[in-house]
Amino acid sequence: WAEIFDREFTEIFALQDDVREKIVAALKVTLTADEKKKLARRPTANLKAYETYLRAREAHQRFDAPGLTKALKLYQEAIDLDPTFADAYAGDALAATVIYFKGLFWILKEDDARQRAEQSITRALKFDPGNVNAFRARARIKSINGHHDDAIATARHAVAANPNKASAHRSLASALLFAGRKDQALREVEAAGRLDPKPDVIDGAASGLVLRTL
Repeated sequence: WAEIFDREFTEIFALQDDVREKIVAALKVTLTADEKKKLARRPTANLKAYETYLRAREAHQRFDAPGLTKALKLYQEAIDLDPTFADAYAGDALAATVIYFKGLFWILKEDDARQRAEQSITRALKFDPGNVNAFRARARIKSINGHHDDAIATARHAVAANPNKASAHRSLASALLFAGRKDQALREVEAAGRLDPKPDVIDGAASGLVLRTL
């Protein structure tokens, strides 16, 4: 894990491929055919859009009103730069879902937050049918609205499409928790922890919610 990679930013996707291949080989992870296809897919060909997306995630991770406001603006800028950028749509959906969940309706009105999330989910899945963050946002909205069986089914679909993605397991954990299935939720948190023990704030939020509740 001490290897150093030195590349120009213009080679960021080649660098990611290189690091990913080394990690998969080192951990002896068995990837599904769909996962291999997803790993080979570049999120966007527009480096400015990708840089803007990373800035959006940085603001998003603050999880406060100023950070979420900035994140929404930057996700939209990334989308404007590349209208096929599925991860930017999914990030936008997650940020709008946080606003909806926390009731931060001075940023977006309640209906606007829900509608923005749902529109961004639809667009993300149009360009990347297995996008885990889009499914996470959809599952959370269903949970918030009390549609627990649908939320769990959505999150299970995310896990089926991304079995080695810790964030998919955390989404399922959150859906199970909202449905009152605490023991099952904890098992999904543990599965996510084995895959990614140190997630960033966005990906780790569901685990924190489950563990605080138990």
